[in-house]
Amino acid sequence: EIAIRGALFDAVTQRSGVGAAIGVTAVLFALIHIPLYGAPALPIDLGVGIMLGGLRAATSVSASTAAHLTADFGGGLLI
Repeated sequence: EIAIRGALFDAVTQRSGVGAAIGVTAVLFALIHIPLYGAPALPIDLGVGIMLGGLRAATSVSASTAAHLTADFGGGLLI
């Protein structure tokens, strides 16, 4: 989260705007998760990435980090 929706999000926002930052970080998020969930989950991961990006745009990187961790705990990935 710190790298994707922190540094990268800020850099893309400064260069191309918030919409582009949400799109770029969502695609990267989905691609990073292919080894974990496989290509069939790509649309779901892209949707989650868009939602986390929207949360980041509306609030802070701390909020998107908390949401991501909550989802991981809820899915049993960090237990």
